[in-house]
Amino acid sequence: MNSIKNILILIFIYTFFLWGCKNKIVTAQDDFVQQKNEVLHNKKTTLKTTDIIIDSDKIRQLIIVGVPVIMPNYIPDGFQLTNFNADIRTPENDNIADSTGHYEAIYQGANRCHFGIEGSEASWGDYLDVSQQWIINTKILGEVTLMHIYGGSSGKPELQAWVIPDEKEVIKGFPYASYRFYFICQNSLFSPKEAARIIESVKIQ
Repeated sequence: MNSIKNILILIFIYTFFLWGCKNKIVTAQDDFVQQKNEVLHNKKTTLKTTDIIIDSDKIRQLIIVGVPVIMPNYIPDGFQLTNFNADIRTPENDNIADSTGHYEAIYQGANRCHFGIEGSEASWGDYLDVSQQWIINTKILGEVTLMHIYGGSSGKPELQAWVIPDEKEVIKGFPYASYRFYFICQNSLFSPKEAARIIESVKIQ
């Protein structure tokens, strides 16, 4: 009789042990699933707020209208692409070859600083009040003059570089393509050295 009682007690202990292990496994699995969902949710949120998708069709259209898209290969730490706008203006005949194009890429950074690149078939107006300038030699654009100017659109001292096809094409095969670089900080002057590195690094997309 005692042996049967002991067997029943052992069966009860074993069953309780199995139930406890299973409960721990299920709890661990639930925790893992919850953590995975949180990571995926955070990843999706990050992608939505920081990743800018550049439409390859827009890039091709800009090339057709004569404005190849150039973007920097070097981006300073703390900066990221936050905006890319492309505007293709097609005439009434809907001929893409007769269209005009413009694009602007903007990179935001720390200390209320940002820089941008614009491409167009139009020139950028007259030079403003230039206090200092630097000559930069690039593989893609040739010789570029970086200027420290006053009286720009920001109302702050800023760095700008205009690349205009005066006597020769800026990019071979695109006679009217011109580009403007601008570098602005709200509380200081953007580093000319960093601006030069950005301009030197540009590549055609």
